[in-house]
Amino acid sequence: MRALNTLLNSYDGDENGFITAKGSVSCPTCSKTNEFVISDGISASKVDISYCNKVLANIPHIKEIRVGDSCFYKVNGLPVQFHHMTCAECGELFTAVVGAGEYQSCRYMAVLVKVVIDRA
Repeated sequence: MRALNTLLNSYDGDENGFITAKGSVSCPTCSKTNEFVISDGISASKVDISYCNKVLANIPHIKEIRVGDSCFYKVNGLPVQFHHMTCAECGELFTAVVGAGEYQSCRYMAVLVKVVIDRA
């Protein structure tokens, strides 16, 4: 697993636009642009805990929030999501780590935090 440093605004707008907004990320191997629907991300709390810890361990500004037995992660006030992707061009498996959700009342944001190549 190799992490590439990024921090890019993918979306900043209202809820209606957020539901259908697409983000894009360049494949770390071939640079082909791959799109994803921001609202389709998988919550960090629903990702395998060992994978989640490995990916998030070296990302600055990640905040862990524990509520009872549940654990949530935020970056810049936004819930952390995972977008598992396969490059349409070269077949590379990678994950886009995104902070996405309601940032202020009626203002939604998505920020691409890191791209991780999913190799053993």
